[in-house]
Order: sequence, then C-alpha cells, then structure tokens
Amino acid sequence: MTATQRSKINKFMENVKQKKPDFIRFVQFSSNNEAIITEFQFNGELIYYLYDSSRNKRGEHNTILEDGSRKVIMEDYCRELVPDSYMPYITDCYRYEAHEF
Repeated sequence: MTATQRSKINKFMENVKQKKPDFIRFVQFSSNNEAIITEFQFNGELIYYLYDSSRNKRGEHNTILEDGSRKVIMEDYCRELVPDSYMPYITDCYRYEAHEF
C-alpha cells in the first residue's frame, strides 16, 4: 500500500468516525493490465463496498475470461469500520462477514 493510499484510508476512517459522508476508490491492474476497482462509500450510516474485476480493456463488463475463469463483482453494505493498524476492515455486513481495505 502506498503512502497516498494509506492517507486516503486514514481520512476515510476519520470521516466515518465523525459520521461524515465520504468516498474512496482504488484501481489496481491485473497481469493482463485490466482494471480491478475497489470502492468504499459512506453515507453517514452505512458503508457501501464494491469490488469489480469484471471490466475488460475497453471498459466493458465481461464475466468469463478466455481461460474459463470468472471475473468477479462483489457488493455489500456494512455497518462498522474496524481501524486495525495493519489492515483496516469493514464488518457487520449484509452478505459477507468482512472486507479488508
């Protein structure tokens, strides 16, 4: 994790603590140079989580890769942010137990 990413996460965590709406997005690239998007959006009450590895190089959604593996879109709403010093995470989610930053 870069210093800029850590700074964005720290600011987001502070805004959640203060019940201020906020939004952060991280984009990573796969070995095929395709975008993997992770978003956290806080509306003052719940944290919306999105993980999207389904987009191809043209930005189109494509759920099955040439090798037969599947790309993933995961969405969730969570109630609690845990400010772990190593890896903060959100928990008390509707679909999954927790999601890491």
